[in-house]
Amino acid sequence: MLTKAMATPNKLAQTLHDVLIPAASHLAPFTHALVNRLSGLAIAYHGSPIIEGDGKRCFDDTLRGGRGIARDFLLLCDPGDEAAMHDQLHRLSERLSSRVDVRGVHRGDALLVRPDGYIACSGRSASAMVDSVRSVVELQLH
Repeated sequence: MLTKAMATPNKLAQTLHDVLIPAASHLAPFTHALVNRLSGLAIAYHGSPIIEGDGKRCFDDTLRGGRGIARDFLLLCDPGDEAAMHDQLHRLSERLSSRVDVRGVHRGDALLVRPDGYIACSGRSASAMVDSVRSVVELQLH
């Protein structure tokens, strides 16, 4: 649709395009919306059967610098919960614990991040979302 609008043969539409786009490009909300639209970073998967929540991308700094997602999923949780979550996931299932990389970060909430960088589920703490983590990961394994 965006390509069609940019390459219209209609002279009036082309003139409006040539005047309005440069004028609007100086407005921060327009620029932000355009960048999100063109980059695909604003895509969300709300309602997907393998997502619990709004399905937005995770932009946590811990995913930068080559420290991406080492396994099928990344569970970002409070550093104090990291060891306990490793143990809890292992008790649930060795197969489950081998699929989820647990990383302690100071966020204030917990996130389960899919390999593509989208949030599979989130909660106030990792221990409060163990059932969600299990259901999302097991659904992905089948």
